[in-house]
Amino acid sequence: MNFDVHMGVILAALLCALIGAVGVNSILRCVLRCRYSFELERAQEGAGTPGLKKREIALISIKVYGTDANIKNTDCAICLAQFKVGDKLRMLPICNHGFHLTCIDT
Repeated sequence: MNFDVHMGVILAALLCALIGAVGVNSILRCVLRCRYSFELERAQEGAGTPGLKKREIALISIKVYGTDANIKNTDCAICLAQFKVGDKLRMLPICNHGFHLTCIDT
């Protein structure tokens, strides 16, 4: 009989610990979710309009594929299509990657 009482107390303590752990987990998830959404809202407020202005885009050089030997990549990383001879590409200045005008300008 003494064993049954002790077992009941142990099971009750484990049940309370399980309920407490689930409660703490729920509270932490709620706090983290609220914090993430708050940070996301702040980032969106400070971001303004994404991308470059038209005059900044116009400063990036345009080359024609097939006429310049410095174009090392053979496909557009945005649309994944192969470049064809005569395609106009906008070449990024630092990394020298080329993209179709219609893909990168949007």
